[in-house]
Amino acid sequence: MKHRRIFHDQEGEKQFRTQGYFTRQLLSDADISYLLEVFKSLNPRIEKEFYSTIDSTDLDYRRQVDERIGKRISDIVTAYFINYSPLIFNFIVKEPGGDSEVFMHMDDTHVDETRYQSVNVWCPLVDTTPANGALFVMPGSHTLAYPPRGFGIPYPYSEFHELVKPRMEMVPLKAGEAIFYNNKLMHRSDPNHSNASRPAIIMAMLPDEADRIIHFHMPDMPENKVEVFELSKEFYLNFDRNKRPEGFKSLGMVDYKRVKPSREEFIRILDRVENVDLLTAGQLASLERLYTQEQFPPTGDFYLTIWRDAPEHRLMVHDHIQEIVSPAFRGLLYNYKPIISSYAVKRSSTDSAWHPHQDDTFVDEKNFVSLSIWVPLIDTHAGNGALMVWPGSHMLYTGPRSPNIPQPFKDELYSITAHLIDVNVKAGQAVIFDHRLVHASRMNVSGTDRLAVVTVLIPEEASLLYIYLDKSHKPEMIRQYEISERYYLESPLGEYSTEPDPEKFRLLATYPYIETNTIPK
Repeated sequence: MKHRRIFHDQEGEKQFRTQGYFTRQLLSDADISYLLEVFKSLNPRIEKEFYSTIDSTDLDYRRQVDERIGKRISDIVTAYFINYSPLIFNFIVKEPGGDSEVFMHMDDTHVDETRYQSVNVWCPLVDTTPANGALFVMPGSHTLAYPPRGFGIPYPYSEFHELVKPRMEMVPLKAGEAIFYNNKLMHRSDPNHSNASRPAIIMAMLPDEADRIIHFHMPDMPENKVEVFELSKEFYLNFDRNKRPEGFKSLGMVDYKRVKPSREEFIRILDRVENVDLLTAGQLASLERLYTQEQFPPTGDFYLTIWRDAPEHRLMVHDHIQEIVSPAFRGLLYNYKPIISSYAVKRSSTDSAWHPHQDDTFVDEKNFVSLSIWVPLIDTHAGNGALMVWPGSHMLYTGPRSPNIPQPFKDELYSITAHLIDVNVKAGQAVIFDHRLVHASRMNVSGTDRLAVVTVLIPEEASLLYIYLDKSHKPEMIRQYEISERYYLESPLGEYSTEPDPEKFRLLATYPYIETNTIPK
């Protein structure tokens, strides 16, 4: 599902989609002084080290906070958005003390997240540091699978707090600097070990065209059901989190299924390796039928049909695979488009193993993530050439990669092999992985071909890149081109490792090449 644009700020929009957040200076010194005065003048009557306005049982306090913050900054915040409006304004406060830690969580579901995205804007009124409880986030975690979140509903993946915690990044903010983040982004904060309060304001921003909802689960309800209510400002100003809401419209019960991966599955999810059910038996049969009918001539014991030097054939295969795969992956990933689709064939041979490698650079990886969806047409296992990955290795080397650039770590292939784990999947399941992930595959000694299809995807807003290493200069130079999205389907095969024609494609950047042969410690 392609979501509409949210922000006027183009760079902020790009980072929000890929990382799940961005930061901007929001408030002036005068705004900060006004809000601190409001904070000090109102008594929430809350005896906790961490709290937000809506935790107060004093309903007049909740209303005053919302009105006085909103009156001052509503227009300032709304100006960043395209047809979004604030739901409610809150203080969110971390007092000094060891009980002020906030564990990893995501914020509540306020809209139908298959169609819309809700945004929270969190802005401290004092500088945040490691000492007073700065915010930590897990970049990209907004893209994981989440069921509805709300009151009385366990946070997804909360049992893996200690796994996530060391992977999160601190976002230190100055007073008046705000973080705009997706409600699905994993975030947390450490205790406030300073000797002063850490007050912040937070506001929920929702698309004007979306129905506003909130989910509740009470102890007397079935475990697999949650109740949905219409959401409004009045709801947050009046509700009691310990009771079923009264006086607000219920939209009825809906099915609820908690996401419960195993520890090993969750580690793979965090490391950008994910396998999901994608294709039906009928779709697999259609893909196998085309492969059999076309009788693709093998180019080795492991080969891709995209390597065939017949553009019309590559295009036909791509279109046929996309006709089947595209509707399925669009239900998993939003704002991604297919660039290449191919059969990946591993013949039964002791020479069919594929060495550890990273895939080529297809996008500007400082701003975007490109992916592969790999779907076997038969069950895979160690005997027929299962895929192998090194979890977390997408962070090891993020430099340029292409057919004429030596693979990084080529002198340490033996060491890399020790880190690889098998990814055994059933026919029709998809393995979705970051192109920077180090992966390989075992030899196929099963006696039959191991057939799979693979699709390369890039974000809708990203340009397709081609990276070329010019070895005619000293130092050797990387040339980065923007190329046509049909380049890999329509160009003669021999052009894959040559420099693109500068009259046809735009040269974006040139910089010295730095060879990387050893694994970072």
